[in-house]
Amino acid sequence: MIIKLEAYLPEEGAAIARIDNQLRFARPPAYDWFGKTSLVDEKSIEEAVIRYDFYASDKEFSSLTDLYAFLNQQACEYYKVRGIELPERFDRIEWLNVAPLRWLDHFLDEVENVMIPNKEYGDARSFLVDLLGSQACQRYRTVEKRARRLLKTVMFEIKTQQEIKTTIFREKNPLALSA
Repeated sequence: MIIKLEAYLPEEGAAIARIDNQLRFARPPAYDWFGKTSLVDEKSIEEAVIRYDFYASDKEFSSLTDLYAFLNQQACEYYKVRGIELPERFDRIEWLNVAPLRWLDHFLDEVENVMIPNKEYGDARSFLVDLLGSQACQRYRTVEKRARRLLKTVMFEIKTQQEIKTTIFREKNPLALSA
């Protein structure tokens, strides 16, 4: 697989890349919660470069791992020049502890507008639990409040899904023991 990097933003470790002939927005999964990439259209490249100060690129990578390593390296170099040392690798909580508010808001938007509607409850719960356990919620009370509200929604949906599965099982297996 050849991945062609079209544009990237070092400070956010964000990229627009052609992956399997599809144009995608990608960020490294220091964010294991969002190890996915999302489709974007061709206009996104120009908009990213002109409006959001992405760097145009023609670099190619043989895997997402290589792309993510490049993006992580670029982020580390970007912040090092500004006197901020970032570790070469983050664990998820460390990353949340230093993430700026706009990233946290973006990820909460992702949970609310993509993951919950797509019934990706396990990933959403994992992210929200990690977020609530991080220093980010101490720094940004609005993030904590929103994360708690979303976690409540996710847990309700998980419980509802379990109840539906139990009901269907019991209907299909009337002789099964009741719990």
